[in-house]
Amino acid sequence: MGVNNMGDLFTQAVTQGVNQDGRGERLFEEDGSQSVYLQRMVGFLQQYQVESQRSQTFSNHLKELDLLEPMHANVELDSGVKMSLTGFYTVNRDRLKNLDAEVIGKLAKNDELEWIYIHLASLDNFNSLMQRFAATDTGS
Repeated sequence: MGVNNMGDLFTQAVTQGVNQDGRGERLFEEDGSQSVYLQRMVGFLQQYQVESQRSQTFSNHLKELDLLEPMHANVELDSGVKMSLTGFYTVNRDRLKNLDAEVIGKLAKNDELEWIYIHLASLDNFNSLMQRFAATDTGS
């Protein structure tokens, strides 16, 4: 390619195209506009960013309400190998039950209460998931 620096590489990639073999997905159309594939990928990343921010706001709200508590899980595989999962948080059910009606109403109105109940339902499946995981252990 005869490239002296990264700027030259970028310029050549844009003007000549990097993928001369026609593999993969086209990012730009011949007229320079975004391909349908690139539009979908950009849309996905934009939605991901929105949901990431929404999750961060939700987590901060749970912290403000003092609903989170650290959790850990210990699993012993069928082979006898012990594993520990740490560094995650759960919603404390008792603290949730003790929130006043106005706070519960606000959580329901902005769909955060639904997220909390989905989280709690997911936790109810955690032990069976760990048991299934332990049973798939081949010992290697």
